[in-house]
Amino acid sequence: MTYKTEIEELPDNRGWVGYLKNAKNITIYKTSNFCAKELAITALNNRIRMHNERYETTIKEVPQISMFG
Repeated sequence: MTYKTEIEELPDNRGWVGYLKNAKNITIYKTSNFCAKELAITALNNRIRMHNERYETTIKEVPQISMFG
């Protein structure tokens, strides 16, 4: 099964949210609302690692960005 990751900026500068979706584009996991994109990516990657361990899948993590460098 293929999985898709998305990082989305919320309207009105309310923050960032990460999504993990399956092949049918159904959301499996949604992160909390974070003020920084880096934090949303970190939370999503933690969930991906947990999902990979629990279900023995190989979902690729989202590349981490640096907002300060």
